[in-house]
Amino acid sequence: MLPAALPSDLLSEHSLIYSRTVSTRARSLPPAERRTALVDSARRLISSRGTVPSTKDIAEAAGIAEGTIFRVFATKEDLLDAVIASTFCPAVLRRGLDDIDVTLPLRPRLVALAALLQHRFTDVFGIMGALGLTAPPPSLAGVHAHCTPGEGHVEGDGPPDDHPRHTGGGPDEAARTAYLVERFVAADAGRLRCTPEQVITYLRLLTFSGSHRQLTGGELLDPEEIVDVVLSGVEKPAADSTGEKHHKTTELAAAGTVTTMTRTRKAR
Repeated sequence: MLPAALPSDLLSEHSLIYSRTVSTRARSLPPAERRTALVDSARRLISSRGTVPSTKDIAEAAGIAEGTIFRVFATKEDLLDAVIASTFCPAVLRRGLDDIDVTLPLRPRLVALAALLQHRFTDVFGIMGALGLTAPPPSLAGVHAHCTPGEGHVEGDGPPDDHPRHTGGGPDEAARTAYLVERFVAADAGRLRCTPEQVITYLRLLTFSGSHRQLTGGELLDPEEIVDVVLSGVEKPAADSTGEKHHKTTELAAAGTVTTMTRTRKAR
């Protein structure tokens, strides 16, 4: 005869199989996907904590056993190297740039560009700060030769023989600038007091510095603020004017924008 009730600390086979309280591990993944999942988990933890997490914490975030990490990466340093390579990959940024609606008017178009660049800068600054980096490591040269906007970050076997890592050349900065100019500014060149190339340079410089907390006193510039400062200095006045009147109008516009930004930031 069975007892009227079973002790509460006993478990049946059924409860072990179906109980919702039994912890589960992440599903089995192909090696490449498991590697990507580990890198993404480590990146998120580093960004959120501002420090390097333990392999135990990384494993828990990825839903795997700690030992699995070392079946994918020989050492923790190899995992951190992969995090750095992923963080600096230009393909994800290029995909985001391609996705911005360039039919928007100039100001919202540039705000979208500044917001994307700021996200990129803050992500990179956060990882660099947590890992104690002051510049991109030289080991990154050529690492992204296989990456594309469509595929994202791809870890290949190394750069091709004609890549700058082997030939001694550098990244084509002129080509990157030309892409940004053509996609985001060229259509409105007639509204500007300077060249479209200068507009992109001003926007990138202000977004870079405005996204670094040590340079901004701890509070980042908003993308709207960045674009307003840039446009107040580079846009022609609404009505055609000449000489002194043109210069005065621009000065007043810039002063008004900076004053508004100052008051807004103090109010926060």
